[in-house]
Amino acid sequence: MVIPIISVTGRADVRMWSGKELRMKLFKRIACFLLAFMLSAGVFGVPGLFDTKAVEAADDTFVDNKNGTVQITFTVDKDTTVLVLVTVPEGSVKKDTDADTKKASNYYYKLSAGKNVVDIPLTRGAGNYKIRICKVLDTGKAAVLSTQEVNLSEKNSSSVFEVSNFVVNYGLKDSYIEKANSLIKGCKTESDKVKKIYNFIVQNFAYDYELLSVKQKTSYYNPDNFSTYDRKLGICYDISALFVSMLRSVDVDARIVTGHTPNVKEYHAWSQVWDSKKKKWYTIDCTYDMCLYNAKSKKKYTMVKKDSEYSDIVYYY
Repeated sequence: MVIPIISVTGRADVRMWSGKELRMKLFKRIACFLLAFMLSAGVFGVPGLFDTKAVEAADDTFVDNKNGTVQITFTVDKDTTVLVLVTVPEGSVKKDTDADTKKASNYYYKLSAGKNVVDIPLTRGAGNYKIRICKVLDTGKAAVLSTQEVNLSEKNSSSVFEVSNFVVNYGLKDSYIEKANSLIKGCKTESDKVKKIYNFIVQNFAYDYELLSVKQKTSYYNPDNFSTYDRKLGICYDISALFVSMLRSVDVDARIVTGHTPNVKEYHAWSQVWDSKKKKWYTIDCTYDMCLYNAKSKKKYTMVKKDSEYSDIVYYY
């Protein structure tokens, strides 16, 4: 039997093969092909031609939204824990004002199972942020699947507390946002808007002690504005997220802050609101005031808190 053989130089040579030799030649070629395929796919646990990390990370994308957030698209397999780790610019965490400098330098966000399209906030001012997508292993360690660096400009850094993001997550047609718009009708100033929404939260919501016990058993927790609004219940993180979401939606810059205050024993979350006239942030703690209101406490409280009592800060959102 005559078959053409393509040499490495690309020329076709002609050789005579017996039927037995031909069968052996074809068998060897098929065996080599299968072996190469299994190695490249990692079937035997041997590093193959394709980096398994690169294949796993092929679904993710990083898009700089130019407003202080980075959109990440990534699909997470069921029963897999994937985190987004954001390392803030060097020098952006100050030792004299931040509770835990090392902790405050890294932000963690847990992605949900399935396809995620999320806006991750960069909240520590202008500079170079390192963003990593990490898979948590059974050993407790994490494998980095993909990395991206984003250089946030001074101009874009000022916009991050104006828009929706992974934690302060809202849509303009959401029920609680429609409520915010109805509350501020007739308001002439920024301050009027803040007071209207603040009073609504303090006088209509309550602390969810049952949720607190559940949250304490989990490593990662994300607020759910729909749940908080519909149930009129939440822990400090939920109440702050809802309050800040409602403010941002009506053009008032605001942010969630977490850390420690002498007013609350546990790790706490509160809010800061931007005063566009005085060009400074002021502190509001809806959860603390809400609890006093519901307890019909005789202890007096004011909407604006002393910054000195809320200076032990870890994270901003």
